[in-house]
Amino acid sequence: MKSARRSDGVAAIAAACAVLVAAAACSEREGGSASGKDGGGRDADAQAGQARPDAGRACEGSAQVEPIRELDLLFVIDTSITMAQEQSWLAEQVPALLQRLAPDESGRTLHLGVVSGDLGADPSLSDLDEGRCELPGDDGRLQRDGNTTLEGASVTCSEQPTPFLTHQAGRDAIASTASDLACLVRRGTGGCGHEQQLESALRAVWPGAGEREPIGGPAAGQGDGENAGFLEPESDALLAVIALSDEDDCSHPDAHFLWPSSRLDRDDPADARLLTQGLRARCALNPDALYPLERYLDGWRALRGGRAERVFFAALVGAPPDAVGPEVLAGTDFDDAADRERFYDELLAHPQMQIAVDERGTDDPSDDAIRPSCFTDSGTSSPPARFTELARAFGGYGLVQSLCGDDYAAAVEAIAARIDQLMAAPGCR
Repeated sequence: MKSARRSDGVAAIAAACAVLVAAAACSEREGGSASGKDGGGRDADAQAGQARPDAGRACEGSAQVEPIRELDLLFVIDTSITMAQEQSWLAEQVPALLQRLAPDESGRTLHLGVVSGDLGADPSLSDLDEGRCELPGDDGRLQRDGNTTLEGASVTCSEQPTPFLTHQAGRDAIASTASDLACLVRRGTGGCGHEQQLESALRAVWPGAGEREPIGGPAAGQGDGENAGFLEPESDALLAVIALSDEDDCSHPDAHFLWPSSRLDRDDPADARLLTQGLRARCALNPDALYPLERYLDGWRALRGGRAERVFFAALVGAPPDAVGPEVLAGTDFDDAADRERFYDELLAHPQMQIAVDERGTDDPSDDAIRPSCFTDSGTSSPPARFTELARAFGGYGLVQSLCGDDYAAAVEAIAARIDQLMAAPGCR
């Protein structure tokens, strides 16, 4: 049954946010590891395809740095056919999000950008997805249009000349910026169902040319092209990436594992194994075919000079609500490594987070799917193993919340409260 917010949630939300905001400015905030247990009980080093990354630079010394006054906030929106209500619920929370992040007295400047998780897919999948998966999808480009009704034609959301919004606290009206941003996050539901949310977010900010490539290969980025100006190379701004999706990330360098059965060779052992799997289950069942999570941990930090305290990642995904809700947050100190690890251990061990195949009562693997982790207004959500492991790797600069519920007030407040805290007290150098 669908999860619902309890009537006493206001008090629990307040308690959770108090815990998030009360941490000391120079508390330990190591970057963590992109390795560890995953939702299917697999070895996560094998999942990532890399050795465990280092923990990132820990807080050293006692000198308090100045509060962060600039925020580059990138939303990655799942635009697949099941995401209409989820986009609307996020849009409803945009005014509260901006009130928390940019109150008039804060003096903060926000860059606000939106990309989809749609990078297209192998051409042979276009027919299966009714033409939704043409390459290169939205290609990590910041979007100027939205679909306020999620039906009919898209509209231009803002008159600003850039593909991102700029909001100056105390100068710009929050109501106006919120209206534009709410329009942008309602991206519509015409996108590819083989989502590459993390790769899209990396492509949005990574430069198109340069001497360094992220782990796993080129990113073909838009950061110095169509999205230029969103992420200033020399800026001290906090980069925050927030993903909204009812499926786990499926970012991959080679789409062979997603080929339809008609293209696979039954005499090839690797292809023969794929033929036993439903197409919709293959992302979860073939972790070695995906980009290593270190690609995103390392890549986003590289764009901030390797500074762990300048990158934050949050995922509003299919985590079971009882594992990440206000009561759980209220009892977790995310600036304490042991407490934080307990939170992620318990989340990843949750029965609904395990990767298991639903055979739909038939012997035909083509209709197989991954058993849901929770139920949304539009249907079901998949266990977000990769999103969770990446948030864990960011240490105190990561957070997972659930999109399963009646609204996103608590989830968005928890994410905004953590960003607000990290900007107000960014720690030590």
